[in-house]
Amino acid sequence: MLTSTRLRLFNSFLLYDIKQIRIDLGNYRGHFGTLTPFHHACMAQRVDKPMPEPQTLPAPELLRDDGLGSLQFTSMPIKADGTVLSLDEVSEACDSNIKNSLDLLNSGNCLTVQP
Repeated sequence: MLTSTRLRLFNSFLLYDIKQIRIDLGNYRGHFGTLTPFHHACMAQRVDKPMPEPQTLPAPELLRDDGLGSLQFTSMPIKADGTVLSLDEVSEACDSNIKNSLDLLNSGNCLTVQP
C-alpha cells in the first residue's frame, strides 16, 4: 500500500505547448481559418534541442515484486470447503453449462421471441 506518492506531469507528447500559441483569426476564413493560423503560429515557435541521452540510468533504491495477485484483477472461485477451484475445474464447469444450454435449445423446450 502506498503511503505517499509524488506526481510530476510532463507535456512529452506535445511539440509545442498549446498554451503558448497565439493565433490571429482575422486573415483566414472557413475550415482553414483555424488550422492555418495555428500551423503558422506553431512554426514560429522556438524549439529547444533535446537534452543528450544520459550515460547511465540510476537503479531504484528498492526493487520488489508483489506479484500479479496483489493487483487483484480477478480471483478464482472458492468451493464450499474453502479450497480454490483449479483452472481445469472452472473449464469443466463452463463446458458443462454450455452443453446444458445447447441441449435445452436443441430440445425445442425454450421460448423464442419473434421479431
